[in-house]
Amino acid sequence: MTRHLYNDEFERMVDWFVERRILMDEDLYPVDLLARRAGEDRPEVLCAFAFCLRAARHGHAGLWLDERTVEMLETDFEGEEEKQALSQKFEEAGMGSWPEVLRESPLVSMVAFKNGTSPEDGYRPFVLLGEDAKPCGDGTPARLVQLKHYLAEEKVAEIISSLKKVQYGPQAEAKLDDWFVRLEQKTGKRLDEKQRQAVEAVLRRKLVVLTGGPGTGKTFTVGMILRAWFDFHRDEPDALRVALCTPTGKAADRMREALEGEDFPEGFAAFLENNRPGTIHRLLGARPGGGFRHGAENRLPHRLVVVDETSMVDLVLMRRLLEALSGDARLVLVGDADQLASVEVGCVFGDLVKGLGEGAGDDPVIRLSRMHRAEEGGKIADLVERICGFDGAHSEDEVLGFICSAGEKGDVVFDETETESELLERLSLPYEEKYLEACKKACESPGEESWGEMLRALGSYRVLAPLRRGKRGVERLNGEIARRLAGEFAASFGGASKKGWFDLSLRWHAGRPVMVTENRYDLGLFNGDVGVVVRYGEQNIVVFAASGENGPLRRFTPAQLPACETVFATTVHKAQGSEFDEVAVVLPSAESPLLTRELVYTAVTRAKKRLFLYSTKAVLRAALARRIRRASGLDRLVASAE
Repeated sequence: MTRHLYNDEFERMVDWFVERRILMDEDLYPVDLLARRAGEDRPEVLCAFAFCLRAARHGHAGLWLDERTVEMLETDFEGEEEKQALSQKFEEAGMGSWPEVLRESPLVSMVAFKNGTSPEDGYRPFVLLGEDAKPCGDGTPARLVQLKHYLAEEKVAEIISSLKKVQYGPQAEAKLDDWFVRLEQKTGKRLDEKQRQAVEAVLRRKLVVLTGGPGTGKTFTVGMILRAWFDFHRDEPDALRVALCTPTGKAADRMREALEGEDFPEGFAAFLENNRPGTIHRLLGARPGGGFRHGAENRLPHRLVVVDETSMVDLVLMRRLLEALSGDARLVLVGDADQLASVEVGCVFGDLVKGLGEGAGDDPVIRLSRMHRAEEGGKIADLVERICGFDGAHSEDEVLGFICSAGEKGDVVFDETETESELLERLSLPYEEKYLEACKKACESPGEESWGEMLRALGSYRVLAPLRRGKRGVERLNGEIARRLAGEFAASFGGASKKGWFDLSLRWHAGRPVMVTENRYDLGLFNGDVGVVVRYGEQNIVVFAASGENGPLRRFTPAQLPACETVFATTVHKAQGSEFDEVAVVLPSAESPLLTRELVYTAVTRAKKRLFLYSTKAVLRAALARRIRRASGLDRLVASAE
C-alpha cells in the first residue's frame, strides 16, 4: 500500500497496521510532516508517534510504553494466530526500544513545561514522562504524550488543587440547620445525609464533586444546592449570576426539564429562568473558526458554575472551562464516575474522583449512594447496583447469574437469540407498536399533535449498540429496522404507497428519525438533539421538540440542518445523557476490547422501566470482567498536588 511517506522503512513498518485499519491517514501524515521538518528519520520513533496520535483518537491521554500499548488497541482480533501476529508486528516496530530512542528525538521533550513555551532548540510536540523514560516510582510505566494533552493535564490538576484548598468558615451553621427544617416543612422533602452534605459543601468551599448512579437524586440535589444558594445570596445580585452547563445540548435540555419539574417558589423559579442550562461551548462563547471568547484573559462573570454530565467532558474542554473561572467562582462538578468516559481525550471526571479521594472529611468528593428510585427501577436498579455496587462491585459471574435469572416477563430480559432475523424482529417490535402507529396517524392527520406523538413514541424506546459497524453495529441495525418498518407501514395501507412516507429511496423520507451530530447555535440545535421527518403539504420537513414547555414544535427543512444520522439505533456513547422507558442493548456476537463493564453499566442505566439485553453469556461475561484502562496521568497529578 503506497502512501509516499517521507521514510520508506516507516511506510513498510506501518503497512500491516494500515491494512487492518489500526492506523489511519490522520495518524500518519502529521507524523510524516513533522519528520520532514525535524529530520527525524528513525522508523521506530515515527511509529511511536503515529500510535500516540492513534491513542488520542481513542480517548487516551498518551501512549504507555510497555505491553499495554498492544492492549490499548480497540480492534477486535480473533484467534491466537492474529493476536500473535499483532504482538510480532509491534516488536518489528521497535516497541521494546521506544523509551530509549524517544529520549534522543528532536521532537520529544522530557522538560516539564508549565507555561506552554517550547524549548530553545525548537518545537517539540511530544513529551516523555517517567524518570529517564523508565517506569515511575509508583509502578506507572513511561508514557508518551502530545504536548497539548500534557499541558492540559498539568493545568487541570493545578486549578483543581487551588480550588480544593479554598474553604470558607463554618458560616451560619445554625441558619443552615434552620434552612433544612424550613425546607422540609414547606415542601415535605427531606434530604438524605449525603445530599445535605452536598448542599452544605457548596456554601463552604470552592470545589464540590458530586457523583452517583441513576436514581440517587443527583439532579434533585443540584436543585437543592441552587435553592440554598439563592436563599443565602438573594440580597447579592452579583452572586445570583449562576452558570448551569453540560457537554451536550441534549443533556442541557434534560437538566432544564428536570429542574423545571420541581415545585419551586416564585422567586426561585424566576432565578432559574434567568440562569437556564446550556452547553459548555455556549457558556465559553465558542467562535465559528475555533477557540472561545472566555478564557484566562476574559473570565466568566458567574459566581457559581454547575456542570452536569461531567463524565462526558474531555480533558481539553475541562482545561478551557477551568481557565475561564473567575477568581471568586465556586465549581460544582456532577456526574457518574462509573459511566463511560468522554468520547474525546481523557477520563477527567473519573480521574478527579479517584485523585481527590472519597470519604475523608476534607475531601470535596461526595458520592450519592442511596437509591431514591428503587421502587420505580425494580430489577434494573438491582442490576445497576450489582454491576457497579456502591460497597464494591459484584463479580462478573454474580452479575451474569442475576441477569440470567431475571426471566422473560420482568423489567430485565436477557435474550441469547442467535439468528439475525429473529433479533431484528424483536428489536423492531417496540417501534412497530408505538412509533409506527404514531407515524400512521401523522400520515393521515398531519399537524403538531400527531408529530408530537411521533416524538414521544420515539423517545420511549431506543436500541443501543457498542459498535457502529458490523452485523450488530448501529449502521446495519438502523438500515434493517427501517426496512422492516417500511414494509409494515406499506402493509397497513394495503400495500399502497403514501407519498414521502418510508420511501427508503429518499434520504429524507417521512418517518425517518434523525439525531443531530453537530452544534448549530444559530438554529438552537445541538449534538444529540432528536427529530423526525414528516410530510407537510408537498414537502418533507424535520420537526424537533419545542424549545419551551408550551411552545410550538420547531420546524426545519432538511437543507437547513447540520449533519444528522438515523437514530432507531445509536451507540452507547451517543446515548449518554439520555434516558428511555425501554432500552434494547445489542452486544456483538464476538468478544471485543470495546466491551467493558463501564459500557454495560452505561447502557443499562439508560433504561427507566424495561431493559432487553441481547448477547451470549460468554460475550457478556467477558465485558463485565473487562475494565476501561485509559492512558492518563491526571488522577496521580491531582492526588500528589499540594
